[in-house]
Formats: sequence, structure tokens, C-alpha cells
Amino acid sequence: DNITLANNDLSGGAGGSVANIVYMSGQSSPRDNSNIVVSNNNIFDFTNTAPFGVKVNGNNTGVTISGNSFYQTAPITTNSIAIGPLSSTSNSNVVISGNFIGGSGPNCSGTWSTTNQFIGIQIQGIATAPTTQISNNTIRNIQTTGAGSQFQGMVIQSGNVSVTDNVIGDPLTPNSILNSGTGVTWGLNLVSSGGVVCSSNVIANLTGTSIASTALIEGIHGRAPISITGNTVSNLTGSAQTIGTGMTSAVLGISLSSIAQATSISGNTVHSLTHTATATQVSITGIAYSATSSGNTTVSGNFVHSFNASTTNNLTQVTGILAGGNATGEVSNNMVRLGI
Repeated sequence: DNITLANNDLSGGAGGSVANIVYMSGQSSPRDNSNIVVSNNNIFDFTNTAPFGVKVNGNNTGVTISGNSFYQTAPITTNSIAIGPLSSTSNSNVVISGNFIGGSGPNCSGTWSTTNQFIGIQIQGIATAPTTQISNNTIRNIQTTGAGSQFQGMVIQSGNVSVTDNVIGDPLTPNSILNSGTGVTWGLNLVSSGGVVCSSNVIANLTGTSIASTALIEGIHGRAPISITGNTVSNLTGSAQTIGTGMTSAVLGISLSSIAQATSISGNTVHSLTHTATATQVSITGIAYSATSSGNTTVSGNFVHSFNASTTNNLTQVTGILAGGNATGEVSNNMVRLGI
């Protein structure tokens, strides 16, 4: 209990095989870990088969991970997760804020290069109360170059989580996130059934170069119950050759799959979505939502504009806002301009 790990250089050594730089795992209460702080460290070169910069297993209460830099000083060939997996509901009261993830040096300088899959922040299992806070983190300067490589800036699979004011990619740097593999590129993958608030995040300059039909690119992927408000998704560029539309578009700004809960997509800006194909049928969609039952979805006050599909195929679909499935609800006060 009451452990602070701060202002250190914590490394597995370039080319080494360290699995976890920082590892947390407690026992059942009253022997659980509590009040653990990991702050302002440089955490780098974790390169084992399934490596973590900070690995949080179960029975941890009151965890703060803030102000750290996570990076790889040399190209790696393994899967890599900077912070995760938080794989048990015995974890609670967690704050992850102000971290820099990516690059080959502190503060995301340089480039993090892997031939495998990348996840910045992962939550697999966590208590629903209090709300887990993930805010003001920066994830940028990542290249995934393997045949089946995949990128997920954040994947939230459990808990009541607030995801706010994070930056995935860089609004000013083209190809800040570059995936040349056949896997999906997700800025935020938010599929927890415990409830997610996703607000004021920036997802920008994510690029996928593979023409494989599986190499979709998506800014924010959400599942109800969720609120997606005030985010900016811009400069997504894809190359996947697929005839999928709507929720399976090759390039997709924001998507939401809803069950029977009320959800909202409001006040977001989605712009500058591009597909590189010149002759094949492709699809670009700004906002898509689909419901499997009668949950109401509100889509309002969004600004969707500036899409570029340069293909000459006349079956190509470019869509601003699309409702599918059994979707019900209200679509109002949105502005859509598809041309550049």
C-alpha cells in the first residue's frame, strides 16, 4: 500500500526480452494493493511476447498512472501494450492521465515501430464504480508494419469509463499513426457495456496503406451505452478495397452500435476523410449508427465535411450520416458537406 514510483528511467534494455516494466497484482481485500502512483517516469523497451509498460492485474484500488512516457528505442517484432490489461473487476478507482505513448524517446519524440499489433491503453475488466478516468493522454508517432498488424489507440472493454481530452495521432503531422498491415486501425475502440463517456478527444492523421478488405480505418468505434460528444475526428486515410458500407465502410469517422439503451452522438466534427483507390468501389462514411433493438439514439449538432474519394468507380458511396438496423431516435441540427 501507499507506493509511489516517480521520476525514474525504467527500461528492459534495447533488444531485451522483459515482459513488464511495472507490474501490479494484489490479493483479495484486505490484502489488496491500494494507493499506487506511477508518475513522471520514462518507461521503455518492453519487448517480450506479450509485453506491457505498466501491467495491472487484479486487486488494485486507488491507482494513478500519470505523466509517464512510454516508448521503444528500436524497432520491435512483438505485440505491445503500454498500459493494461486491467483484467479484473477487483480493480477500482483508477486514473490514467497525462501520459505520452509512442515514439522512440520521451514525449512521443521519434517513431515507435513494430511489425505486430499495438494497443496504447487497454481495459478488459474493472469495477463500475467509481468511474475510471482516462484523460489528457497523447498517443502518436506509431508505425505498425507487419502483414497482419493492427492499431488500437485505446480499447475499453469493461467498466464505467470517462475518456476525455485525449489525442490519438497529431492534427499537424500527416501519418502520425501509420498501419501498413491488414488489421483494423481504430483510434478509440469503446465497447464496454458498463457505460462510456467519450468527449473532447482528438483523433487525427491515422493512415492505413493496405488494400486488404480487412484493413478498415475508424476514428471512434462505440457500443451503447455511450455518449460521444464534442470530439474531432480528422484526416483519416484508408486504402482497403472493400464494398462494405455504413458500419463496415473502408473509412469511417464515428460508429455506434446500440442495443436498448439511449445513446447520443452530438457536437462532434468529422472531416477530411480520404480513400486512395483510383478505380475500385469503396465507401467513406462520416457517422454511422445501427441498432439491434429499440434503443433511442440522438444524433445532433455534428459537423461532417470534406471527404475525398478519388476513384472513378460509379458504385462508390460517400455518406455523411447513416442510420441502419432497427435504429430509432432523432437526427437534427447537423451540418453535412461532403465535398472538399
